[in-house]
Amino acid sequence: MALLRFDHHGRCEPRVPRNAGPGNVRSVSPPLTTRQVTDERSVLEKKLKYQISHPISDARSLREKISPSRILHNLGWMSAMVSTAEAKQVFGRAFSRPPRLLFTNPVCFLFSAYYSYIYGMYPWAWLGAN
Repeated sequence: MALLRFDHHGRCEPRVPRNAGPGNVRSVSPPLTTRQVTDERSVLEKKLKYQISHPISDARSLREKISPSRILHNLGWMSAMVSTAEAKQVFGRAFSRPPRLLFTNPVCFLFSAYYSYIYGMYPWAWLGAN
């Protein structure tokens, strides 16, 4: 069943089922959940707790603002969010996907072999033309 319909003027209107009453209305958009709000709140709480427990002085110059130690300190709250095991699992999955895609998908392998051949032969085509 289509969720949208067009009236005789060409305007698009949402289609409401015939049996829709006050308690039986279908929504096109997904319902809002409190889980996302709770997750964002817990992230902010953890970040603020880290910043309070690990204070750093204000930067006076541009050199202090862009120093690697300050950047690492500002990103240090991430370790409070994710455990080492979770980080290893996510990075392992992320870095194993490209090789798996290349060697298990024949279409991907053929395209990559073809384009690597073309890329390697392109300079030779120009040198041989002279």
